[in-house]
Amino acid sequence: MKKSKRWIGVAALTAVTVVAFAASLVIKNNLNKGPANAIAVTQEGTDAGIKQIEAIKDGETVTGYKVNVDAKGFGDPAMDLMITFNAAGDTVTSLEVISQNETEGFGANITKPEFLDQFNNVQVPVFIAAEPGEGTEIDAISGATITSKAVVAAINGSQDYLTNNVVE
Repeated sequence: MKKSKRWIGVAALTAVTVVAFAASLVIKNNLNKGPANAIAVTQEGTDAGIKQIEAIKDGETVTGYKVNVDAKGFGDPAMDLMITFNAAGDTVTSLEVISQNETEGFGANITKPEFLDQFNNVQVPVFIAAEPGEGTEIDAISGATITSKAVVAAINGSQDYLTNNVVE
C-alpha cells in the first residue's frame, strides 16, 4: 500500500514538473517575439536610443512605422517615447509619451496636448523655434529647454535612422 501511494506521489510530482517546464517555454518564447511586424534594430539605432521599430501594415502594404525610443531629458531615467511616422518616413503622424520623469510643472508638460499636438502630421526634420535649424519649427516648453531638445533630437534621430536603414 505504501509503495503505490509513493508511486502516485512521484507521478504527480513528475506531471507538475513537466507542465511547469512546458509553460515556462511558452512564456519565454512569447516574451521574446515582440510585435508581429517588428523590424530588427542595428547597433547604430540602439546607440540613437531606438528600442524597437514596428511596421504598420494594411494587408501587405506598409502605411507607417512606430518607433519606440528613449530620449534623455532633464529627468532620470530617460523619457520613453513612441513616434509614429508615415510610410515614407518624412512625416511624424503622432507623438506619444509612454513614460517620463521630468520636472513637474516644467518638462513634465511634454504630456500635455499643447505640446504633443505640434507633432501631428508634421514634416521632419523639426527644430525648436528661436534656434537655428531647418525644417518644421516647434515651440519648446517654457522653462524646459533640455526636455524639448531631447524630444526634437529623438524625432530627428529616429527619422534619420528610419529613412537610412528601414524605408525602401
